[in-house]
Amino acid sequence: MNWWRKLNLVTGTETHAFASNNPLLEEINIASFNNLDTNALKDCVLLEKAVIEDGAVINGTGVFENCTGLKEVVLGNATISSNQIFKG
Repeated sequence: MNWWRKLNLVTGTETHAFASNNPLLEEINIASFNNLDTNALKDCVLLEKAVIEDGAVINGTGVFENCTGLKEVVLGNATISSNQIFKG
């Protein structure tokens, strides 16, 4: 995997921050993350793996909406306040 296809997030982001903006993103690591908000990774269709580590906080709905390539989610002891993060 090329370095630009993997993203490590360690600080907060805004709604739609990566939505359709990174069509090459294949893997994301969410560590100690605050305010991963609604549709933050929407339409990242090549995203295959998401690692949500201990201490991560996901507040929004549809965070992984239409991530049709998603094959693996590794879920640590995270706080997820929505039951629709994989909407679509």
